[in-house]
Amino acid sequence: MSCLARCLTSVVAMTEDAAAKTGRTEKMGLLGAVSYIIGNIVGSGIFITPATIVSLVSSVGLSLVVWMLSAFIATLGAFCYVELGTSIRKSGADFAYLCYVKW
Repeated sequence: MSCLARCLTSVVAMTEDAAAKTGRTEKMGLLGAVSYIIGNIVGSGIFITPATIVSLVSSVGLSLVVWMLSAFIATLGAFCYVELGTSIRKSGADFAYLCYVKW
C-alpha cells in the first residue's frame, strides 16, 4: 500500500472515530460546495484584476463599489475557513476538509 493510501486510510479512520464519539457526521451540501468555490474565485480575483474592472466600468466610484462587494464576499469565505479550521482540527486545509466530509 502506498504512503498516500495509508495516509488517506488513517485520516478516514480518525474521522470515523471522531464521528462515532460525538454522534455527529459533518456533510457539505451542494450550496456549501458552490459557495466555497465561488468564494475562492472571487477572493483571488479581487487582487488580480483591479485594472480590468476600472477599464470595464469606466468609473472609479463604481469600481470601488465592485471592489468592496467582492471584499465582503471574500470575507465571508474567510469566515467559512475559520469555521472549518476550528471544527476540523487536521492539517491539510482544503484536502483535509474534503476528506473529512467524504466528498
